[in-house]
Amino acid sequence: LRLHGWPTRYETRDFGNPENDGHGFQMLAHWRAWTQTGRDPAWVEARWEPIREAADYLLWCVEHPDRSFSEHGLLYSESEGGMQAVTLYSNVPCYLGLLASIRMADAAGQTEAAARWRAFADRMFDAIEAYFPADASSDVWDPSKAAGWGYDQGVLAPILFGLDYWGADAMARMPEPWRDRTRRSYEAACEKLQPDWCAPAGFGYGQGYFAQAALGLDRMQDAAQLVKWLARFCFAPRQPHPYRVPEGITIASDRSQWRRWGDLGNLYQMNEASYTAVLMAGIDDIDPDRVLVMPRIPADWDGVAVERFPVWTRSAGSLARVLVDMRLSRLRDGAGERHLLRTDRPVDAWDIRLGPIPPTATACRVALDDAPVDAAIETSGDARWIR
Repeated sequence: LRLHGWPTRYETRDFGNPENDGHGFQMLAHWRAWTQTGRDPAWVEARWEPIREAADYLLWCVEHPDRSFSEHGLLYSESEGGMQAVTLYSNVPCYLGLLASIRMADAAGQTEAAARWRAFADRMFDAIEAYFPADASSDVWDPSKAAGWGYDQGVLAPILFGLDYWGADAMARMPEPWRDRTRRSYEAACEKLQPDWCAPAGFGYGQGYFAQAALGLDRMQDAAQLVKWLARFCFAPRQPHPYRVPEGITIASDRSQWRRWGDLGNLYQMNEASYTAVLMAGIDDIDPDRVLVMPRIPADWDGVAVERFPVWTRSAGSLARVLVDMRLSRLRDGAGERHLLRTDRPVDAWDIRLGPIPPTATACRVALDDAPVDAAIETSGDARWIR
């Protein structure tokens, strides 16, 4: 690759171009695929060798810095997520992929591997805490160590990839030190968006990432603007394939006109647009004992509808694949919401959060088939919700 303008420190070809962000994504993909089998131990056993190899690779890198260029107990990368650097963007998905691999190992009875990985995960978490925060006075993720692409969006890694491991309620589940640091880092990164609410250079890891981060952080006023521009960038009515997501966009500084460029229909960009829509619908089975439903719909939208969304959850006490239809409709004049759920088999437990509701609201009433349901108002992000 050195002959074609891509920098590398490696002198031999046996290591290639380590894209450790992609390595972590693959580990998380194994995890999410496993959860969609009903967490079947046999699925892990049949694929144990690649699952084990992927996790052990992380330990090998840190234990062999002469070969891997690992530093600070963390992973070195030469992909777009770490151009000859140790970056937050590349290390967070590997850390979360390691946590996911531990859970799969536990399920398959691979106790020795699980114990070894758990000890390394503890060390990796400490290394992330030691190396990636900026100075204590500001307590943000250091953007110079995060991977940038112009908007410092690498600092969003904990919420972006936390959604893959912890699910739609990631901010309630991630480590306490990461929460406020990620919120502050998101605010600082948004200040770099030009024009406002637009991150068009590299659509998926630009506009898509900011929209997903705003949704995951419950910053609904921001999300309303970010998603609006995401939709605009995906629509070119006078061009062939008018709904195909572009690799990037050029936009006038006054936002009066824009055009698509690059690889039209690039899978990563398409995926991030689609995933943003899935996140807005908010149906989540990361906890097999309940189905979490937390739609995140801007206040000026009429609602959202989903058909035959598959979840693995408990039905009559046993894990089963259930298909969910959902329709959320906003009533006129802020009078409330109507939420309809239909499944092809019974679901044992639901956890439902609706909103956002007006910030002045002090009480709520929820009814199921006209019978009252216990509910409470909670605050998250810039919005209030009914749980």
